[in-house]
Amino acid sequence: PLDLTEEKEFYPLSGGQRRMYFLQQIEKNSTNYNVSFGLEVDGEPDRARIEEVLKKLIRRHESFRTSFEIVENRLIQRIQPKIPFKVEYFQSTQEKLEELMRCFIKSYDLSKVPLFKVGLVKTSNKRTILILDMNHIITDGTSMQILKEEFAAQYAGKELSALKYRY
Repeated sequence: PLDLTEEKEFYPLSGGQRRMYFLQQIEKNSTNYNVSFGLEVDGEPDRARIEEVLKKLIRRHESFRTSFEIVENRLIQRIQPKIPFKVEYFQSTQEKLEELMRCFIKSYDLSKVPLFKVGLVKTSNKRTILILDMNHIITDGTSMQILKEEFAAQYAGKELSALKYRY
């Protein structure tokens, strides 16, 4: 059975996280370990609501508040109690959207939170695209699906049940 761990100042990394950390250190400007996606938003999005929901998800999931560092010659992950976060807003033409998204994706300094960013792009033809970019060290495919589902539920005004497990 899975047991909850006690709250600590810092935590060890999984084998996969250690591997990603060291590969990222070899190529500090690389975006090879970025996970990015864009979602088209139906209708006129409520910008304040989007930011509010994302801030709730940041408080709910420690991985969004996690940084990685070396302490006493050991690689650790530290969960920050709070992090700075703002959704970035852009205007773009449909033709320049792909270029804007490429510029949005950046490498991360794994010792500094947040290891993700979110943008909202309004295009000239009235489309709105929500874009998200994060380092793979804090997410995986399952986590991304949970994030999408929880974001949609909270944006629609639904309350989420308490988390059974924390990662």
